[in-house]
Amino acid sequence: MVSLNLYENKAKLRGLKVITNINIDLSSKVNEIIGRYKPTDEDIQVSVVVMETFSNKVLSLNGGFDYNLSSFNRALSSKRSVASTIKPLLYYLALINNFNPTTKLTSEKTNFYIKDFGSYSPSNPSESYANGDIDMIQALALSDNIYAVKTLMLVGSENFKDLITSFNIDDVEALPSMALGTSAMSLLELTSIYNTFASLGEYYKPSFVNLVYDSFDNLLYENKSRSKTLLRENETLILNQMMQGVFKSDLASYLTPTLINYKPSCKYGAKTGTTSQDSYVMAYNPNYTLGVWVGTDSGEQLSNYILVKQIFKEITNYLDSVTSPSWYSTNSRVIATRYDPSTKNFTNNGDIYYFKR
Repeated sequence: MVSLNLYENKAKLRGLKVITNINIDLSSKVNEIIGRYKPTDEDIQVSVVVMETFSNKVLSLNGGFDYNLSSFNRALSSKRSVASTIKPLLYYLALINNFNPTTKLTSEKTNFYIKDFGSYSPSNPSESYANGDIDMIQALALSDNIYAVKTLMLVGSENFKDLITSFNIDDVEALPSMALGTSAMSLLELTSIYNTFASLGEYYKPSFVNLVYDSFDNLLYENKSRSKTLLRENETLILNQMMQGVFKSDLASYLTPTLINYKPSCKYGAKTGTTSQDSYVMAYNPNYTLGVWVGTDSGEQLSNYILVKQIFKEITNYLDSVTSPSWYSTNSRVIATRYDPSTKNFTNNGDIYYFKR
């Protein structure tokens, strides 16, 4: 309320009636779900954000397992490296620079030498590589780090920095490691980026308060914020269709799709991300955008990387039970085509992916 400039003496004396965007039933259910998964290790914490798609409304926000034990709100106040959850934004930038879902780059152990920076040697989990060409569909589903860094080299780190900062994210450095999510942001900020994917390119600044009245029902504040177009609709549609790959078993090869055992009951685009202290699942469909983080407050090694996936699946299945499921259709400039990433062929046996006409 301080940020709305409503703490004036007169308003204080009259009292305020605040109409928020928070969905009480949803918030209660999220609290119930995360409460069931509360670990015995008190250093492990959680945060959850749920936004309404095509809207600025924050429907639910939770900053920890137990507010009575810790009032610090990790969804708002904790800025952490976002890891591989940044890759979809990088691949969106690639899509507007003439990449497509079938664009191939070689996944192999690579030492990059970068002008004015020096040597950089990213690695995949367990040092596993295709040692051959993979496409963007596989790169997203398997979270291949080599493909991501090569993509950044091709689209330009300064261009990627500009795209990230367009979402009001501060302190972004144009480094080769930014392809792997070294930029820090809050879970709410990260969720607002994913809500832009979900809203087909329209960015909505997250909002908790809709209306404020005084005790005489005089309107003191009304949220009239509007969306801002930050991403192109066509490329966002193409990205969204690829973002289902994390659940697809037929994409498993040298690495495994990162949510292969945690597919919700309805369609979602999703991406995971991990550091030694953090684990994320970010997901969305035309109804909701969801961000879940589990990590350690102390910065110590996180021991349980499954917990965030379990919480994610339970929350999405609840959301699906209260809202009719839907997904994104093509438009006149985007065509649906069947493609098989395992054979890298367009075939009637493949899954549907979106391409520019």
